[in-house]
Amino acid sequence: MASAKAFNRTMHDLLRSLTPRQKRRWPDHLPEVVFMYNATLHSSTGFSPFYLMLGRHPKLPIDLLMNLQSNEEDQFENLSKHEYIQLHLSKMKLAYEKAGEKLRAEAVKRSSEQKYTPNPVLLEGSNVLLRNRVIGRNKIQDAWDARKYIIIKRIDPNKHVYLVEPLEGGERRIENRMNIKPCVLVNNAFENERRESKGQRLRNSIQCSSNEESDNESDEDDPIAIGYEGSQPLRRSARSNAGTHSNVHHLPR
Repeated sequence: MASAKAFNRTMHDLLRSLTPRQKRRWPDHLPEVVFMYNATLHSSTGFSPFYLMLGRHPKLPIDLLMNLQSNEEDQFENLSKHEYIQLHLSKMKLAYEKAGEKLRAEAVKRSSEQKYTPNPVLLEGSNVLLRNRVIGRNKIQDAWDARKYIIIKRIDPNKHVYLVEPLEGGERRIENRMNIKPCVLVNNAFENERRESKGQRLRNSIQCSSNEESDNESDEDDPIAIGYEGSQPLRRSARSNAGTHSNVHHLPR
């Protein structure tokens, strides 16, 4: 059961790499995502699932395009069936032994590591991303909003709560440190010039009173409704069967 949950978590992370258009039909892309997972070396075992299951590495499209032939094929070419089976069994036994040793070493390493690492304090003027809050299904959606924000100030020195503002300008909002991720912008002349002007504007704004800040805030945008392209109004269905789901168990279509 635990291994199934871990695999599902990995699949969710892989499906997040799809484009928004592909995510609408994510079941159609499961075969290539699963093949990519099976053909990738696992950090805990040192082998790919494909190799541990079949005893050989998969043939990728690039291998066919480049007409590449692995050494394993040359090794098995002149063997009889009995010799091939014996060699295959010895290879699989050695792979399982190495994978088991690697698993035990990784388990010891994880147990010795610190379980909780506090998030570092963010400085004023730092560029950050905010956690993406999507209405509806969000397991395969992007974890972080594409818009970039800048740290205005830390609300309380004893709490991990920050006042942030969109880098392009807009409504300020208060976010917990758990919902903030540091972001590194491209270091070019345009970005440096914009950051300098933004820093000057921030220094001027911090000197303003809290009353002036509250007067400038607007309630037009709902922070919870922020999606891929900014704040979007909630849609109300006018269908006669509104509220009844046509696919209750969310089966793939």
